[in-house]
Amino acid sequence: MKSLPVIRYNMRADGSSGRIRHRYEGGVFTFSIKWAGKLKFKVEFDTGHELHMDEPPHHPLSEGAGVNATRLLAASIAGCLIASLAYCLMIHRVEIEDISAEVSGTVARNEEGFLRVKEVNVTLRPRIKEKYRHKLERCIGIFEKYCTVTESVRAGIPVRVQVDPLLD
Repeated sequence: MKSLPVIRYNMRADGSSGRIRHRYEGGVFTFSIKWAGKLKFKVEFDTGHELHMDEPPHHPLSEGAGVNATRLLAASIAGCLIASLAYCLMIHRVEIEDISAEVSGTVARNEEGFLRVKEVNVTLRPRIKEKYRHKLERCIGIFEKYCTVTESVRAGIPVRVQVDPLLD
């Protein structure tokens, strides 16, 4: 089994980036999910982190004890997009003041009557200085290609991405 390599970032104390080396070539990951009663589950990742899942509170068997899989999928898409944009900006030596995202999605029944994620919409809002606008525009043109999660699910679910920069 190929282990996951370490990604090293050289960051200065002021938050600006030095030379960033990215040597991640892919690999295998594993984690476990354990039933915690009703529709609750505990995810134990190989990184040592934990996540609690449950259906939304309006579901009759839900205890509202965690995030459901649909929202987790959308969060994974948005998290990957925001990380890809931040990475692009950092390697282009852009001082990032903030990046946020708003995410929405649509769940509807398919032809057979089963619920499916029909679309995910992500609006990214990077806050940077006006002097970095040209670098931001370059990153907007390429960052989605580097988002492993988004590009992996796009074949089955439309994912619309919008970037609304907040320039100071």
